[in-house]
Amino acid sequence: MFWFALVLLGFGTLLLGFTNPWQFLEVAGQGFLDWTEVFWYFQWGGFWLIVASLLVFGGLAWRAPSVFAAHWKLIPAGIALVLFVMFFFCSMPEKSNQHDWKNGWLGARVYWRTKIWMRGDDGDEQAIAGRLAGRWEAPGGFEFTISPDSLSIKTPSGNTEWNARTCPWRFRMDYDFTFRSALIQRAMTPGLAFEKLDSRQPESLPNLPDRRLPRLDCSCDSKTTTWILIDIDRLMAFSDDDTSLIARRR
Repeated sequence: MFWFALVLLGFGTLLLGFTNPWQFLEVAGQGFLDWTEVFWYFQWGGFWLIVASLLVFGGLAWRAPSVFAAHWKLIPAGIALVLFVMFFFCSMPEKSNQHDWKNGWLGARVYWRTKIWMRGDDGDEQAIAGRLAGRWEAPGGFEFTISPDSLSIKTPSGNTEWNARTCPWRFRMDYDFTFRSALIQRAMTPGLAFEKLDSRQPESLPNLPDRRLPRLDCSCDSKTTTWILIDIDRLMAFSDDDTSLIARRR
């Protein structure tokens, strides 16, 4: 059984090493064929082979500890454990992020946050209001509270409340989806710079995945603001003069 575990470890290491994210993704998309999908199959296949080898090593240690009397036999088990941990930190690809793996969208943190995002997407447009609702905070003393029927904006210069009572002529909260390409195009519009409302310093567009993004367009009489959820706890806001900021969920 020890040698069987070594075979599992060897094949798992081969698959993980051949498709390591530091080199494989740089060349996978070049040429006529796109090999990035191979990365998902080989990485997960290699991972489960490593898991299988760890289970065999663990079973031997439990039932026949004398197998590891020769200390060198502990080395393969240690290597399997290191590869197991590295997979969670450096790889663990989520299938829907395939186009963004090369941009660093890998690892356990990205994997689980993507799963949470996808669960929200299952609710389609009817779930957008709930996904944006809550309290948000941005640098410079800015706070926002979004609820289904009102929008509260707190700035260093004062507080503003948008609802049907404070906006007598027109108050609308329209929910839909937008995409990363629309944000990039907006950022490249002549004369428009991404700026924080408090500092007025240019701010680069965050590294966003290729997926649809929940959006709220809120209008109060002649004023309009746009709120776009770019991650489960990050919100991008655009005012009617095209300045922008990024807020985090409190």
